[in-house]
Amino acid sequence: MKLIYYLLFVLTTAIVLSCSQTAEEIEKEFINSKIDTFEHIGDEQWVVVLPGLGCKGCIQEGEAFMVNHINNKKVKFVLTRVESIKLLEQKTGVKIKEHNNIFIDRENYFELSNNNSIYPLIIELKEKKMSKYEFQSPANGMAFERLSDRLAMN
Repeated sequence: MKLIYYLLFVLTTAIVLSCSQTAEEIEKEFINSKIDTFEHIGDEQWVVVLPGLGCKGCIQEGEAFMVNHINNKKVKFVLTRVESIKLLEQKTGVKIKEHNNIFIDRENYFELSNNNSIYPLIIELKEKKMSKYEFQSPANGMAFERLSDRLAMN
Protein backbone atom coordinates (compact mmCIF):
# COMPACT_ATOMS: atom_id res chain seq x y z
CA MET A 1 0.00 0.00 0.00
CA LYS A 2 2.86 2.38 0.81
CA LEU A 3 4.29 1.71 -2.63
CA ILE A 4 1.04 2.78 -4.30
CA TYR A 5 0.97 6.06 -2.30
CA TYR A 6 4.61 6.66 -3.11
CA LEU A 7 4.02 6.07 -6.83
CA LEU A 8 0.97 8.36 -6.81
CA PHE A 9 3.00 11.06 -5.06
CA VAL A 10 5.86 10.78 -7.58
CA LEU A 11 3.44 10.78 -10.52
CA THR A 12 1.53 13.81 -9.19
CA THR A 13 4.76 15.71 -8.53
CA ALA A 14 6.04 14.93 -12.02
CA ILE A 15 2.81 16.16 -13.60
CA VAL A 16 2.77 19.36 -11.54
CA LEU A 17 6.41 20.15 -12.27
CA SER A 18 6.04 19.49 -15.98
CA CYS A 19 3.02 21.80 -16.23
CA SER A 20 4.38 24.70 -14.20
CA GLN A 21 5.74 27.73 -16.03
CA THR A 22 8.40 30.14 -14.91
CA ALA A 23 7.49 33.79 -14.33
CA GLU A 24 9.48 34.71 -17.45
CA GLU A 25 7.54 32.20 -19.57
CA ILE A 26 4.24 33.57 -18.27
CA GLU A 27 5.37 37.12 -18.99
CA LYS A 28 6.47 36.22 -22.51
CA GLU A 29 3.19 34.43 -23.17
CA PHE A 30 1.23 37.46 -21.91
CA ILE A 31 3.15 39.91 -24.12
CA ASN A 32 2.81 37.58 -27.11
CA SER A 33 -0.95 37.36 -26.61
CA LYS A 34 -1.25 41.15 -26.36
CA ILE A 35 0.76 41.72 -29.55
CA ASP A 36 -1.19 39.01 -31.39
CA THR A 37 -4.51 40.68 -30.59
CA PHE A 38 -3.39 44.34 -30.74
CA GLU A 39 -5.22 45.87 -33.68
CA HIS A 40 -3.15 49.06 -33.86
CA ILE A 41 0.04 47.64 -35.37
CA GLY A 42 0.76 48.67 -38.92
CA ASP A 43 4.20 48.45 -40.49
CA GLU A 44 6.03 49.20 -37.25
CA GLN A 45 9.01 47.06 -36.32
CA TRP A 46 8.98 48.10 -32.66
CA VAL A 47 6.38 48.67 -29.97
CA VAL A 48 7.43 50.79 -27.00
CA VAL A 49 5.06 50.58 -24.04
CA LEU A 50 5.50 53.57 -21.74
CA PRO A 51 3.80 53.34 -18.35
CA GLY A 52 2.74 56.60 -16.74
CA LEU A 53 3.40 55.22 -13.28
CA GLY A 54 6.42 53.33 -12.07
CA CYS A 55 10.18 53.70 -12.13
CA LYS A 56 10.56 57.46 -12.58
CA GLY A 57 14.05 57.45 -14.12
CA CYS A 58 13.21 54.60 -16.49
CA ILE A 59 10.00 56.29 -17.59
CA GLN A 60 11.90 59.56 -18.16
CA GLU A 61 14.30 57.63 -20.40
CA GLY A 62 11.31 56.30 -22.33
CA GLU A 63 9.79 59.76 -22.67
CA ALA A 64 13.10 61.17 -23.91
CA PHE A 65 13.29 58.32 -26.43
CA MET A 66 9.76 59.14 -27.60
CA VAL A 67 10.64 62.83 -28.05
CA ASN A 68 13.73 61.92 -30.10
CA HIS A 69 12.01 59.27 -32.22
CA ILE A 70 8.41 60.48 -32.44
CA ASN A 71 8.58 60.83 -36.23
CA ASN A 72 10.05 57.39 -36.79
CA LYS A 73 7.27 55.29 -38.31
CA LYS A 74 9.08 52.08 -37.39
CA VAL A 75 8.06 52.62 -33.76
CA LYS A 76 4.57 52.39 -32.25
CA PHE A 77 4.36 54.10 -28.85
CA VAL A 78 1.78 52.76 -26.42
CA LEU A 79 1.03 55.02 -23.47
CA THR A 80 -0.47 53.03 -20.62
CA ARG A 81 -1.51 53.97 -17.08
CA VAL A 82 -1.10 57.66 -17.95
CA GLU A 83 -2.78 59.89 -15.40
CA SER A 84 -2.88 63.00 -17.59
CA ILE A 85 -2.25 63.24 -21.32
CA LYS A 86 -2.09 67.05 -21.03
CA LEU A 87 0.67 66.88 -18.43
CA LEU A 88 2.59 64.40 -20.55
CA GLU A 89 2.26 66.70 -23.57
CA GLN A 90 3.51 69.66 -21.52
CA LYS A 91 6.38 67.64 -20.13
CA THR A 92 7.54 66.22 -23.48
CA GLY A 93 6.36 68.86 -25.94
CA VAL A 94 4.80 66.09 -28.04
CA LYS A 95 1.24 66.68 -29.24
CA ILE A 96 -0.12 63.17 -28.83
CA LYS A 97 -3.08 63.45 -31.24
CA GLU A 98 -0.82 64.69 -34.07
CA HIS A 99 1.01 61.36 -34.31
CA ASN A 100 -0.47 58.19 -35.78
CA ASN A 101 2.24 56.08 -34.16
CA ILE A 102 1.00 56.83 -30.63
CA PHE A 103 -1.72 54.73 -29.04
CA ILE A 104 -3.27 55.71 -25.71
CA ASP A 105 -3.97 52.52 -23.78
CA ARG A 106 -6.96 53.75 -21.77
CA GLU A 107 -8.02 50.19 -20.91
CA ASN A 108 -4.57 49.26 -19.53
CA TYR A 109 -4.42 46.49 -22.12
CA PHE A 110 -0.63 46.23 -21.85
CA GLU A 111 -0.44 46.40 -18.05
CA LEU A 112 1.60 43.48 -16.79
CA SER A 113 0.63 41.86 -13.51
CA ASN A 114 4.18 41.48 -12.24
CA ASN A 115 7.02 43.67 -10.95
CA ASN A 116 8.06 44.63 -14.50
CA SER A 117 4.86 46.66 -15.00
CA ILE A 118 6.70 49.73 -13.66
CA TYR A 119 9.27 49.70 -16.49
CA PRO A 120 9.04 50.75 -20.13
CA LEU A 121 8.76 47.72 -22.41
CA ILE A 122 10.43 47.45 -25.82
CA ILE A 123 9.04 44.80 -28.16
CA GLU A 124 10.69 43.89 -31.45
CA LEU A 125 8.32 42.71 -34.16
CA LYS A 126 8.86 40.44 -37.14
CA GLU A 127 5.87 40.17 -39.45
CA LYS A 128 3.60 41.66 -36.76
CA LYS A 129 4.66 39.01 -34.24
CA MET A 130 6.88 39.49 -31.20
CA SER A 131 10.39 38.24 -31.85
CA LYS A 132 11.88 39.50 -28.57
CA TYR A 133 11.37 42.02 -25.80
CA GLU A 134 13.20 43.77 -23.01
CA PHE A 135 12.53 46.30 -20.28
CA GLN A 136 14.31 49.58 -19.58
CA SER A 137 15.08 49.12 -15.90
CA PRO A 138 17.86 49.90 -13.43
CA ALA A 139 19.26 46.44 -14.16
CA ASN A 140 18.98 47.02 -17.94
CA GLY A 141 19.69 50.73 -18.30
CA MET A 142 20.83 50.64 -21.93
CA ALA A 143 17.68 49.27 -23.61
CA PHE A 144 16.67 52.58 -25.22
CA GLU A 145 20.23 53.31 -26.25
CA ARG A 146 20.43 49.94 -28.01
CA LEU A 147 17.13 50.61 -29.75
CA SER A 148 18.31 54.09 -30.83
CA ASP A 149 21.44 52.52 -32.31
CA ARG A 150 19.41 49.91 -34.19
CA LEU A 151 17.05 52.54 -35.56
CA ALA A 152 20.01 54.63 -36.72
CA MET A 153 21.45 51.66 -38.63
CA ASN A 154 18.23 51.08 -40.60
